[in-house]
Amino acid sequence: MSQKPEITPVWLNPKLEVLPTQDMPWGRFEALLHSLAKDERGLTNVRVYGEPGQSQYGIDIAGTLPNGNHEAIQCKKRKRFTKRDLTSTVKTFLDRRNNLPFTVATLVVAVACDAQKTEVFDELHRLNEDPNGVRIELWDRRDICDMLRKHRNIVSTFFGDAAADDFCPRDPAPGVRARAVLDVAVPVVGRDEDLRRMATELGHGRTARRPKCLILSGMGGIGKTSLARMYAQHNAEAYGFVALVRGEHAAIADGDYRELLGTLRPGLDVTTVRDARAEVFADLEKRNERWLLVLDDVPNLDALHSLIPPAGDGDVLVTTRARRSTWSQTAYSVLKVEPLTESTSARLLMDRTDDRDQASAHALAARLGGSPLALIHAIGRIQDTADSIASYLAAYRDHRTGPELRGKVHQQDYYPHTIAATVDLSAQHLSPSDQELLGVLSLYAPAAIPVTLLGIPGDDNFSVRSTIEALGRFSLIDVVRRDVVAIHPVVQEVTRDRLRAEDSWAKITTQARRLFDNAMPLQPPNPKSLALWNTLRAHGYALVENLPRHDRATLATRCDLAQWTGFSGDIRAARDQYQELVADHDDALGANDPDTLHVRRRHANWVGHEGNAREARLLMEELLQVCRRELGPHAPQTLEVHHSLAWWTGQEEDYEGARLMYEALVRERTRLSGPTHIDTIRARHNCAHWTGLAGDRRGALGLFGRLVPVAQETLGPNHHRTLAARNGHAFWTGFAGDLETARRLYQRLVEDCTATLGPEHRDTLFAMHYQALHTFAAGRHDEGMRIATLVAQTRARVLGENHSDTQKTRQHLHAWAVQLTRAGLR
Repeated sequence: MSQKPEITPVWLNPKLEVLPTQDMPWGRFEALLHSLAKDERGLTNVRVYGEPGQSQYGIDIAGTLPNGNHEAIQCKKRKRFTKRDLTSTVKTFLDRRNNLPFTVATLVVAVACDAQKTEVFDELHRLNEDPNGVRIELWDRRDICDMLRKHRNIVSTFFGDAAADDFCPRDPAPGVRARAVLDVAVPVVGRDEDLRRMATELGHGRTARRPKCLILSGMGGIGKTSLARMYAQHNAEAYGFVALVRGEHAAIADGDYRELLGTLRPGLDVTTVRDARAEVFADLEKRNERWLLVLDDVPNLDALHSLIPPAGDGDVLVTTRARRSTWSQTAYSVLKVEPLTESTSARLLMDRTDDRDQASAHALAARLGGSPLALIHAIGRIQDTADSIASYLAAYRDHRTGPELRGKVHQQDYYPHTIAATVDLSAQHLSPSDQELLGVLSLYAPAAIPVTLLGIPGDDNFSVRSTIEALGRFSLIDVVRRDVVAIHPVVQEVTRDRLRAEDSWAKITTQARRLFDNAMPLQPPNPKSLALWNTLRAHGYALVENLPRHDRATLATRCDLAQWTGFSGDIRAARDQYQELVADHDDALGANDPDTLHVRRRHANWVGHEGNAREARLLMEELLQVCRRELGPHAPQTLEVHHSLAWWTGQEEDYEGARLMYEALVRERTRLSGPTHIDTIRARHNCAHWTGLAGDRRGALGLFGRLVPVAQETLGPNHHRTLAARNGHAFWTGFAGDLETARRLYQRLVEDCTATLGPEHRDTLFAMHYQALHTFAAGRHDEGMRIATLVAQTRARVLGENHSDTQKTRQHLHAWAVQLTRAGLR
């Protein structure tokens, strides 16, 4: 009798690997929930309510929430849990709750088995609509396991240390960046040899301070990214730093590198960094600890050259669907990720479905061609429909996938027909609304999709959450967390092809665009809105690739993407994107359309921010003439162009010209909107600023002195324009010769900026820098140097030692030290 081959499972996705809660004795299951109630829910005074034989009034565990409300848990040790079971459990509690000595605000029904049938969710929704004053929650096995994954100590206590090692992601070592690498974990089997080969390739022939690169090549759905994540998890302790960068789009990669830079330099305002990628490369080169960088879904050699660090003691794992021959021009090692063997695939099917039909399992495994993604889809449908492998095999044999969904294996970046068929079979069991949401998900970036992009502002959209659960049960998406989902790129491609074939493309793309536009942050940028933008950036760029390029609504979405790209610090990319948008607006809407003129102004501004003030001024001069002719001299858009032209005139050091333009603009703004309108205040601020630079210091001081109380009363004391006006007033007070008053003004401004913006915000540090200058100039040398030293240290930590702001403060400190030494004061 032949012995079955040993298969060591590895984790790649928590969705299919669950702990055996259904096999626990009832008492242990209740104790498990008792621990979860304390550690996950934060309940205090948690008690098992009553003993066997006592009346427990429909609850097993009770405790107090941090807000003072009481929560109760009813434990159900069942092999199956139906709609009737849920109704009965809740009814028993509601009938008896008046006998309790306390009021229960939330009842949790916790069951040891899976309970994710549609009718159960519908009943849960109905029960929560009943105005009985109690919120009902349902925890099934998968919900409980999702919570347990964060509580290694509980898993170890109830299931053993080995289970905890496999089930719970390892805590990353200090300094390890784990986003999108160590945070998800999917049952992949039969990859032990690949992992050994990867370790050998990356460990062999290492050159000091030069990264070792290994390329994982293979068709879509073969498990390349899963394998890279698995390697990162298995070898986390060997690296001091682990990170993932998505390589499918240059703008997405820049966003990931910016986020990575913020991790390498805590507190850094990455919007001030021109080239985040270069800064990351410089930091990686200097790190004394070994690091691992995963470059995911790199399309070609040119993209790889721009993404890979040139130096440093690290390893680079690249995943790509490009053929192995694509990388022949490099010296990098290439590992082709092959399909799973038939025996491994069959064993996986039987293990995950508890179906021992070996003949059907081998036949289905042969049909699916060893694609892990196709296997996961088949397992998901079999589990959800309680079907057999044989029944699924029959359905697969009978299924006829349309020509547009058959895949083209000979193309390097397409999907195999097996995945097209398994996705198609799973989609047949979805409702129309479920299929619609799957279509929306197919248009965004595959990883880290926030549920806010699906129209869920909070917990109040039950239908969408039910759809997410349905898609997760069929393995068409991964529910990474309650607020984040992911979808495989190949599933997206199959779904998009189906939408085109069914003529649903226009409807779904319009819906996805509207959802994205609604989720976008409002201007002006601030730390909160920039953080939101970072979660949406990749999805916006993925979305516009699938929208009609010259549609007016698409153009508006692309404008938002370009503007926020610039706000986040990638000024060159914003300039280039607006340059494309100008051409596309000309083609689609005409050169004189208001939207075209608006895009031309933004393009000119980003040209100036990139460092070419002269070109920005010339572009604005030309645009102002067009706006006056087409829109009128008093149109809001014309006045905005006037404002921008005045600014870039000043940036080109024509201070008097800028002052005259702003004086005219203040008169026009005051006439049209009044003296306290925010646009008028903005124009008055700039007029005062350029008045001072043009040589009239007293005039600038008077203008700022009159502006500050207006801004405080109209906008509030903590508005950024009020703080800016106060800075201008303090600055020109000092330059007008009253150093002591300027010092006191800056001292109060720094206190308010620190309270409003934080001690490390760039505007706070800017105010502190000038506080130090005026303090030193006022004769308080030690105090001025102390403040400047603190500014220099903070700027070095936040911005970097080589940043111009840091260097400016260092130069003042050096000059002051020389000055004091020469004067004999040091």
